[in-house]
Amino acid sequence: MQNTFRVTLARLMAVVGLVISMALIGCAQPQDAHSSSEAAPSSSMVLDVSRAGQNAVAIDDVGKKTAMSEDGRLDLLVLVNKVHKIPERWEDRLDLVKVENSQGETVELDVVAAQAFKELQQDLQRSEGIVIEMGSGYRSVSDQKRMWDEYLEAYGEDYVYEYVAEPGHSEHHTGLALDACLIENGVPVHGIDEAFERQGTWDVIHSYLAKHGFVLRYPYGAEDVTGFAYEPWHFRYVGKADAKAIMSQDITLEDYLGNYGNE
Repeated sequence: MQNTFRVTLARLMAVVGLVISMALIGCAQPQDAHSSSEAAPSSSMVLDVSRAGQNAVAIDDVGKKTAMSEDGRLDLLVLVNKVHKIPERWEDRLDLVKVENSQGETVELDVVAAQAFKELQQDLQRSEGIVIEMGSGYRSVSDQKRMWDEYLEAYGEDYVYEYVAEPGHSEHHTGLALDACLIENGVPVHGIDEAFERQGTWDVIHSYLAKHGFVLRYPYGAEDVTGFAYEPWHFRYVGKADAKAIMSQDITLEDYLGNYGNE
């Protein structure tokens, strides 16, 4: 009953915004219908690590907490939302890796987050028989600008400001955020209704996130804090210790950092 109420209310509050979100998930629309249920992301997801490490050290301003952690890695707790913009030169410091998902699509993500997601996939499939795939990951500011302009022309200013992240303000710029989608019988689950009909499955997936360093970035009922409607598929890598602290308290990243930038 609780899940049914949550799903229904979420639809009523943000169905249009969710359509936009799902449209941005690459594997939300099936490419080829596979009949076999044996397709496993744990074996089909390929990481191209040829670039790994090239931006992780020797940065001229290592230690500045606005962008980098003290060990030279990206600050995993960086806050990017409708108020807080991606830090300057962040994209220059990214240590991205290319991921080929089971649908033959290539997605980019921070190398550490990509490895953590692969381990999350394997754990879910082994322990629960649930198959998820990475549909989208890193999106550049310039890509976001093109998308913003396209929707602005198609739907108008009011629509865009309500439902599309302004260039520079999307979590996907961080390289630490991803949109996942469910795979059933080798085929991606697509459509808003279909996604929310599987709320119970998402609940199970969410229970595994912190173990692998991820948080549910836009939880249900936190729209006034995050600035975005509930998205069961949007995960953010923050590292295991912080993820456990956030998820165990059922709070947002804004709550955890004490920053309600959207009020």
